[in-house]
Amino acid sequence: QNTHTHTQAASETIDDLPKLVLVPVIQLAIQLVLIGVFLWGLVGIASLGSVSKTDIANLGFGANGSGTIAVRGMYRTFHYDPLSTVYFAVWVCGFIWTFVYVHTVGAFVLSHSAAEWYFTLPLNGSDDREVECTVGEGYC
Repeated sequence: QNTHTHTQAASETIDDLPKLVLVPVIQLAIQLVLIGVFLWGLVGIASLGSVSKTDIANLGFGANGSGTIAVRGMYRTFHYDPLSTVYFAVWVCGFIWTFVYVHTVGAFVLSHSAAEWYFTLPLNGSDDREVECTVGEGYC
Protein backbone atom coordinates (compact mmCIF):
# COMPACT_ATOMS: atom_id res chain seq x y z
CA GLN A 1 0.00 0.00 0.00
CA ASN A 2 2.77 2.46 0.94
CA THR A 3 4.77 1.74 -2.21
CA HIS A 4 1.73 2.37 -4.36
CA THR A 5 1.12 5.71 -2.64
CA HIS A 6 4.72 6.83 -3.10
CA THR A 7 4.76 5.76 -6.75
CA GLN A 8 1.50 7.59 -7.38
CA ALA A 9 2.88 10.76 -5.75
CA ALA A 10 6.07 10.55 -7.83
CA SER A 11 4.01 10.14 -11.00
CA GLU A 12 1.88 13.15 -10.13
CA THR A 13 5.03 15.19 -9.50
CA ILE A 14 6.45 14.33 -12.92
CA ASP A 15 3.04 15.00 -14.47
CA ASP A 16 2.85 18.49 -12.93
CA LEU A 17 6.58 19.26 -13.44
CA PRO A 18 7.55 17.86 -16.86
CA LYS A 19 10.82 19.84 -16.86
CA LEU A 20 12.16 17.51 -14.17
CA VAL A 21 12.93 15.06 -16.95
CA LEU A 22 15.57 17.54 -18.22
CA VAL A 23 17.58 17.49 -14.98
CA PRO A 24 19.62 14.35 -15.89
CA VAL A 25 20.36 15.79 -19.33
CA ILE A 26 21.50 19.09 -17.83
CA GLN A 27 23.62 17.24 -15.28
CA LEU A 28 25.25 15.14 -18.01
CA ALA A 29 26.06 18.23 -20.08
CA ILE A 30 27.61 20.02 -17.11
CA GLN A 31 29.64 16.96 -16.14
CA LEU A 32 30.94 16.44 -19.70
CA VAL A 33 32.07 20.06 -19.85
CA LEU A 34 33.70 19.63 -16.45
CA ILE A 35 35.57 16.52 -17.61
CA GLY A 36 36.75 18.38 -20.72
CA VAL A 37 38.06 21.28 -18.64
CA PHE A 38 39.74 18.83 -16.27
CA LEU A 39 41.51 17.01 -19.10
CA TRP A 40 42.59 20.31 -20.65
CA GLY A 41 44.07 21.35 -17.33
CA LEU A 42 45.85 18.02 -16.95
CA VAL A 43 47.56 18.61 -20.29
CA GLY A 44 48.68 21.99 -18.98
CA ILE A 45 50.04 20.42 -15.80
CA ALA A 46 51.79 17.69 -17.79
CA SER A 47 53.51 20.37 -19.86
CA LEU A 48 55.14 21.77 -16.70
CA GLY A 49 57.66 18.95 -16.76
CA SER A 50 61.01 19.27 -18.47
CA VAL A 51 62.05 16.87 -21.18
CA SER A 52 65.56 15.50 -21.07
CA LYS A 53 67.46 13.26 -23.44
CA THR A 54 68.85 10.11 -21.89
CA ASP A 55 70.32 7.36 -24.01
CA ILE A 56 69.47 3.79 -23.24
CA ALA A 57 72.52 1.93 -24.45
CA ASN A 58 71.82 -1.69 -23.71
CA LEU A 59 69.14 -3.73 -22.03
CA GLY A 60 69.52 -7.28 -20.81
CA PHE A 61 67.39 -10.02 -22.28
CA GLY A 62 67.14 -13.75 -22.04
CA ALA A 63 66.43 -16.01 -19.11
CA ASN A 64 69.19 -14.63 -16.91
CA GLY A 65 69.51 -11.15 -18.45
CA SER A 66 73.06 -11.76 -19.51
CA GLY A 67 72.58 -10.90 -23.18
CA THR A 68 72.29 -7.31 -24.33
CA ILE A 69 70.43 -5.63 -27.13
CA ALA A 70 70.68 -2.02 -28.24
CA VAL A 71 67.47 -0.04 -27.94
CA ARG A 72 67.07 2.85 -30.36
CA GLY A 73 64.49 5.67 -30.33
CA MET A 74 63.67 5.57 -26.61
CA TYR A 75 65.67 8.41 -25.18
CA ARG A 76 63.32 11.10 -23.89
CA THR A 77 62.12 11.30 -20.31
CA PHE A 78 60.00 13.77 -18.38
CA HIS A 79 61.18 15.22 -15.10
CA TYR A 80 58.83 16.99 -12.71
CA ASP A 81 59.76 19.06 -9.72
CA PRO A 82 57.91 18.41 -6.44
CA LEU A 83 55.78 21.53 -6.94
CA SER A 84 54.33 20.05 -10.14
CA THR A 85 53.24 17.02 -8.17
CA VAL A 86 51.48 19.34 -5.73
CA TYR A 87 49.79 21.10 -8.68
CA PHE A 88 48.57 17.74 -9.95
CA ALA A 89 47.24 16.70 -6.52
CA VAL A 90 45.44 20.02 -6.05
CA TRP A 91 43.97 19.79 -9.56
CA VAL A 92 42.63 16.27 -8.92
CA CYS A 93 41.19 17.25 -5.52
CA GLY A 94 39.59 20.34 -7.07
CA PHE A 95 38.09 18.22 -9.83
CA ILE A 96 36.62 15.74 -7.37
CA TRP A 97 35.23 18.56 -5.20
CA THR A 98 33.69 20.33 -8.20
CA PHE A 99 32.25 17.10 -9.60
CA VAL A 100 30.61 16.29 -6.25
CA TYR A 101 29.34 19.88 -5.99
CA VAL A 102 27.70 19.66 -9.44
CA HIS A 103 26.11 16.34 -8.46
CA THR A 104 24.84 17.89 -5.22
CA VAL A 105 23.33 20.85 -7.07
CA GLY A 106 21.42 18.38 -9.26
CA ALA A 107 20.11 16.59 -6.18
CA PHE A 108 19.10 19.95 -4.71
CA VAL A 109 17.19 20.86 -7.88
CA LEU A 110 15.22 17.63 -7.68
CA SER A 111 14.48 17.96 -3.97
CA HIS A 112 13.61 21.67 -4.29
CA SER A 113 11.21 20.94 -7.13
CA ALA A 114 9.56 18.07 -5.27
CA ALA A 115 9.25 20.11 -2.06
CA GLU A 116 7.76 23.11 -3.85
CA TRP A 117 5.29 20.84 -5.65
CA TYR A 118 4.37 19.03 -2.44
CA PHE A 119 3.74 22.21 -0.43
CA THR A 120 1.73 23.93 -3.17
CA LEU A 121 -2.02 23.55 -2.70
CA PRO A 122 -3.89 21.79 -5.54
CA LEU A 123 -6.08 23.89 -7.81
CA ASN A 124 -9.77 23.97 -6.97
CA GLY A 125 -11.57 20.86 -8.10
CA SER A 126 -8.50 18.94 -9.34
CA ASP A 127 -5.28 17.27 -8.21
CA ASP A 128 -3.13 19.48 -10.45
CA ARG A 129 -0.85 22.02 -8.85
CA GLU A 130 0.25 25.29 -10.38
CA VAL A 131 4.02 25.34 -9.90
CA GLU A 132 6.42 27.67 -11.72
CA CYS A 133 9.72 26.64 -13.30
CA THR A 134 11.33 25.01 -10.29
CA VAL A 135 14.20 23.53 -12.31
CA GLY A 136 15.39 26.98 -13.35
CA GLU A 137 14.93 28.30 -9.82
CA GLY A 138 16.97 25.41 -8.43
CA TYR A 139 19.90 25.96 -10.78
CA CYS A 140 19.86 29.73 -10.33
